[in-house]
Amino acid sequence: MRILSFDQSMARTGVAFSIDGSVRFVASLKLSGTNTVKRRKVTKLVKTGIRKLKPDFVTVERIRLFSGGRIQMQSLVALSSLSLVIVDAASPLEVFSIDTRSWKAKVLGSAKSTKQDAIDFIEGLKLSVENDDEADAACMAIYAARPDALLKLEK
Repeated sequence: MRILSFDQSMARTGVAFSIDGSVRFVASLKLSGTNTVKRRKVTKLVKTGIRKLKPDFVTVERIRLFSGGRIQMQSLVALSSLSLVIVDAASPLEVFSIDTRSWKAKVLGSAKSTKQDAIDFIEGLKLSVENDDEADAACMAIYAARPDALLKLEK
């Protein structure tokens, strides 16, 4: 199973590609400029990744409604927009969202694992990552290949 995973954010988006749960590629794209420019950059990243890597499906990190005990409306709107860009750019491939706590629990051993835990785990696989977005995307790509992965189809 070939999986292309994105850990999307408005500052930097991590991307990873796995085959049968083995991570083969990690990278990240620093995003700057207007939201329109950021969306164009992410669209290009998704389309290029799909064309070159030929995944069976794509995953994104599910947007958390609450952060720090309250709703972060600006972040929610921006990340929703970016997620929709990925879904649209990936079409006709299916795009699944992954809950952060689910992949952390299954891949790292605890739903409360830190960003550093993800970096350490991926580096323990002898993969080099430059930041936590790359590590998170790689962990998501590993998680999505598991038979017990909880994936929600995004439309």
